[in-house]
This record gives sequence, C-alpha cells and structure tokens, in this order.
Amino acid sequence: MTPNAEPDMEQEADVWEIYSAIQGEGLCVGERHVFLRLAGCNLDCRFCDTPARGGSRAACAVERNPGAGDFRPRSNPVGVGDALEAVLRLLRGSPPAVRVSLTGGEPLMAVGFVEALARALKERGVGTHLETNGTLAAEMNLVRDLVEWVAMDMKLPSSAGVEPLWERHDAFLRAARGTSVFVKIVVTPGTLESDVATAARAVAGVDRTIPLVLQPVTPAREIAGAPRPEQMRTFESIATKYLENVRVIPQVHRILGER
Repeated sequence: MTPNAEPDMEQEADVWEIYSAIQGEGLCVGERHVFLRLAGCNLDCRFCDTPARGGSRAACAVERNPGAGDFRPRSNPVGVGDALEAVLRLLRGSPPAVRVSLTGGEPLMAVGFVEALARALKERGVGTHLETNGTLAAEMNLVRDLVEWVAMDMKLPSSAGVEPLWERHDAFLRAARGTSVFVKIVVTPGTLESDVATAARAVAGVDRTIPLVLQPVTPAREIAGAPRPEQMRTFESIATKYLENVRVIPQVHRILGER
C-alpha cells in the first residue's frame, strides 16, 4: 500500500447490496452500520447464511432510506464513486450510522475496490469494519492501515466443513495486527472441542489479548440446530485457558429481525 495515495476511483466490483442496519455480530454488536456486501467467496462454509457467497448478480440492491428496506437496483459492476455516494447518503441519514461494514461473501477478493473505498472513507473521517474469512493475508496487508476494525472469522473444520486453514489463518492474523482485530468462531452442535482448543492456541500464538468471540450458529443450510448451553460453556472454558478476552455472542441481528 502506498502511503497518502489517492483513492483509485476507477475500481469496480460486483456488489450484492448496500443498506443500513444494526450490526449483529462481534465486538461492534448493537451499533448501526452501513453495510456494503460484495459478491463471491473463496470458501463454501456449510452454515453460510448469505446468498452473496455464490457470486455476482446483474444488479446491486441499494437502500434508499436507512433501515426502511426500500431498495432500488443499480447495475453491476459498481464503481467506487457510486458506492461512496450511496454509503455516505445512508451513513448521514436518519438514523445515522457510526461506521461502514465491508462484508460479503469475501470482500478481500475485490481488494482493489475495498482499498479504494476504504481510503476514500478514511479521508472523510469515516471508520470501516472489515468482515472477512481470514484467509487472504496478502490482501489484508494492502488495506491494514485503512480499516478501523477487522472481524476475522476462523473456520473450524468440524464446524464449517472446510479443509484445515490454520496456516492461512495464522498468516492473516499476523497481517491484521495494528488494527482493532478480533477473531470470531462460529460453533455448531458438531464442533469438536479439540478444534476450539487449536483455534484458541493459534490466536494466543499471535497475541493472547486478541479478543475471541464464540458465536453459536444460527441454523442455516446443512445445520439444523444450535449448540447446547453446556457445549457453549465447555467451549468458553477451553478458550479461556489460552486467551484473556473470550466472549459468547449470538447473531443479534437475527433476533431483531434485521438483514
């Protein structure tokens, strides 16, 4: 990343939707954010609840008024300038939002667009909250100084149904140092205690003070139920052996009926 560079306003990306809602996950839970959801993902987790993982669609849905659900289409791909205009309008609307969440899919697959938009927002004093699956370390290095929060998902093989990603997660977490980074782990009824322990040790190997959020899965796709309370207590107990800041936070936006 070039310090003090101008945002590349020529960047474009396939955007799924832009809207205002309550942040329902992680350490910023309860805040109103403007969400810009990018299409496409490099993983296919069996509990993923967003259709954006599957790739682009012809038009991005852009909310007209914050939280109203009154969407209008905008053709894909969307340029940084148009995205910035839509985000700022929702950010300053009523109710106003406190920051912008760049989410997906996997937003860092469109790192040029994310870098340009995050830079333009930072120039205007707007903080960004990057939601990522934590597998693209080189891309994280490009935006580390531009984003305020990094919400890094750590995918457990027994939960997500993906191949072990420990080395990629480690490289990403080291790249994200210097931001307000926290790690989120979605746990299911089939999550192995050994996977939770491995994940907690991996985070501690970078920094014991990095917060870890254990998120009980909201049933979706292949997952029919949530973990039992005694499972959550066990997972919490395991993680606190290695880390100083462990929290259990469900998907609050689902409780509220938000997107």
